[in-house]
Amino acid sequence: MALFFVGMMYILVYQDRIVNNQYLIDILIHRTTTQCVGSIMSVEYFTVHETMGYAGVSNLWANILGTQFQSPYAFLIDYYVPETAETSGALSSFAVGEAFALFGYVGVVISGFIVAIYYALFESSKHSNFTAIIFLPLYGIYFSHFYIASGFYSFVWPVGLVTALFPFIIIALLSINYRYGKLK
Repeated sequence: MALFFVGMMYILVYQDRIVNNQYLIDILIHRTTTQCVGSIMSVEYFTVHETMGYAGVSNLWANILGTQFQSPYAFLIDYYVPETAETSGALSSFAVGEAFALFGYVGVVISGFIVAIYYALFESSKHSNFTAIIFLPLYGIYFSHFYIASGFYSFVWPVGLVTALFPFIIIALLSINYRYGKLK
């Protein structure tokens, strides 16, 4: 069912590029082969070397831990392809690649639980009167392909979530104040 909806999303968004089924096949190949490379590289490198922990999540955590911040993917590009590290874009993988780079096998095990908790909370938010107003930005941020396909850091250090939701939380609080007569 999920593959059907994802397929429909791609068809609706990229309908002008779809001439035949080759476009969807290309996307499937990209997601299953090239995007997996980051996970493979992460497991290969970080089984031999020390994982990054919270130092690979943000500058703040790196400073607290007394080290310099570098994202796991930037680190892997520097290691595997140093001659193109300055000009290359981002290395992509599924969230499990970054979870392994940050926290090793423990990260892989707990990443599924952490991500599932987020999505369960997000899904349940649309059923509450108070949180329904923030469901839309939650849906737009976390149900988009960016967070699922690229990383795990946004689930353990959700700064982007907080800044994206802040205006909507203010609106929700103001609507509650208005509803109960405090601002009438």
